[in-house]
Amino acid sequence: MFELAQVHDRIVVKADWFKDYKFHLIRDLPQLTKLVDMCVARGLCSLDLESTGVDNRIYKDDFFDDGITTRYGMRTIDKIVGVCISFDGVNGYYIPLAHEVEDSGNLPWDPAWDQFERLCRSARIIFHNGKFDKEFLYPVVGIEMWDVQKHEDTFLMAKVISPNKAMMPAGLKPLAKKFYDVDMVELDDLFTKENRDQLKKEKQQYNCAHLHPKEILEYGCSDGIFTYKLYFTLLEMLTDSDQPIYRLEKSFCNVLQKMERNRVHLDVDRVQQLYVECKHAMRITGDAIRSKIEAATGRTGKWLNLNIGSPKQLSSAFITDEEGLKLKPTSEMLGNAETGFTGSDEDGNATEDDDDDDDSGEKQYTLKDDAIKSLDRAYSSKLMVMYEGKEVSIFDLTLEYRHYDKMKGSYIEKFVNAYDKYGDVRPSFNQMGTDTARLACKAGKIIDGYSGVNFQGIPRDSDDDKPELFKQIRTVIIPRKGRVLVKIDYSGEELRVITNMSGDPIWTRSFLYEDGDVHSITA
Repeated sequence: MFELAQVHDRIVVKADWFKDYKFHLIRDLPQLTKLVDMCVARGLCSLDLESTGVDNRIYKDDFFDDGITTRYGMRTIDKIVGVCISFDGVNGYYIPLAHEVEDSGNLPWDPAWDQFERLCRSARIIFHNGKFDKEFLYPVVGIEMWDVQKHEDTFLMAKVISPNKAMMPAGLKPLAKKFYDVDMVELDDLFTKENRDQLKKEKQQYNCAHLHPKEILEYGCSDGIFTYKLYFTLLEMLTDSDQPIYRLEKSFCNVLQKMERNRVHLDVDRVQQLYVECKHAMRITGDAIRSKIEAATGRTGKWLNLNIGSPKQLSSAFITDEEGLKLKPTSEMLGNAETGFTGSDEDGNATEDDDDDDDSGEKQYTLKDDAIKSLDRAYSSKLMVMYEGKEVSIFDLTLEYRHYDKMKGSYIEKFVNAYDKYGDVRPSFNQMGTDTARLACKAGKIIDGYSGVNFQGIPRDSDDDKPELFKQIRTVIIPRKGRVLVKIDYSGEELRVITNMSGDPIWTRSFLYEDGDVHSITA
């Protein structure tokens, strides 16, 4: 358990396990130089960074239009605030560099980074999730850390031992709990409730620069301490067959850094065009559905503002409301009630259904796509409208509306809000994001510098059951001027591997002398 205490006019966190470790605040350059000397002499240390945020996109200095020239002509969006180091798993050292609080005792920036550059060139560094920290470090130490012999990564070690999250967590704090029974300090533990409420109200993230070094000392030092300890714990668990996989994953981590740093280029005009077309499509499909319901229920005006993106409102209009269509529910609709659905209206405004404390007395029915299709089979002939020159049911239009809603909310709107002044967005790749260790792509938060879009999940243009506009999402991705996009894919990679491993004569013959269609052979 943690408690807040007043120390030297600062709020700091106390924990019982602190007594087993030593936390040191580096106050000047001679102390930092001595610390780096000790790390270099030992040849191994952990390193963790505290920053103003997690947006570590790297740009050249001219991107910022502020006339500032940095040591290597580039910098990240968010800035490093302090560095945490440990060389023995007992002593942790915090070096303040860019705290904004008065009397923070920040070390001079360039001379301090001279020492960190020396450290990175002369000692092996242990990271936890090095893809994050190394990207922050590159602009200030000028080293890519491409040599996998020069750094370790306890995050990747844990994932190689077991990609299954239930068996082996990947976060530093869950790992410290698992192996050392220590509840590490969370970042929000360093902020009072008033601070947290204010940040939430202002929609601001935690910013370590707003803390005094004395407030973040134990938090930062323990990150370095447990990263160091964890390396030796996990090293004993890595088998001989794990070792080459771990080295490969470290190399691939470098590749992913480059991929994310390169970013994805968008046709900004096309993005804006699709956004307008998508909102227009939502409006006309919604108007067609509302008009038909109005006509079928006596034109009372009640359904003119129906939000087609709300399952609860649709349920009222289709089934439960006495002034609605009063359709008989189909068997596919008798699932769990859909509550708390968050969708959007035709103007792109977020909407939210009422929660379970609904006192309307209306029974709720599931209105998932299969349920809508069942209504179409049962009632389409009675609820047809003219749409784009042909007769369609309002249920087909409801499904089409959902495609446009998905297109706008999950893809186009995210791109509109995420691209930088060059028209680029950054994907978020997770090299071991699944239990099978398959490469995954997360949407990522736009506020963290990511696109908000899962690039591995962007719909293809060959889905026949999707509206034509929906199939255009990929058209916003274009090459930069003077470049081309190339699609490269292995042909039956997994099947070829298993054929080599098994030596199956039929599959071998198919790959060597026939068309290699082993799926048909197996069927």
